[in-house]
Amino acid sequence: MHDWHKILVAVNDSDDALRAIRYVGQVASASNTVSIHLLYVYPDPPPDYYTKGGTLDAYREIMVDQAGTALRLAISNLTKLGISEEAITTSVQLADGLTISQAILNAMDKHQCNTLVVGKRGISKNEEFLFGSISNTLARKTKGFTTWIVG
Repeated sequence: MHDWHKILVAVNDSDDALRAIRYVGQVASASNTVSIHLLYVYPDPPPDYYTKGGTLDAYREIMVDQAGTALRLAISNLTKLGISEEAITTSVQLADGLTISQAILNAMDKHQCNTLVVGKRGISKNEEFLFGSISNTLARKTKGFTTWIVG
């Protein structure tokens, strides 16, 4: 059995992600050995982004700024629930041709985490059909670690 104490939490600026953060904080605050990695994955630029004069550097700057806001809020919530700042690490990354789900799965390996936590976005059936559901995809592809989907 894997050690659940190495937790990767996929973060974005949604209420569902914040609910997942609060859940992790409540559950993990009882442990002295927990380590939490907050991951913000942002998608590749839209197809017409470059033809409209956008640059990758400008896009990254915008996305990293958004990520910083979401990560600061996540850290604040975790520390208020008793998780020490030393137990929290963060990373921000471009999906870089991958789906968000695949980028999250790759990060699980890279950061050697044994528990994945994601918030369920609550998208409609039509949106799920058109764009897919990150939480559903992760639930299907979970292998060798535990996944918590917080709705």
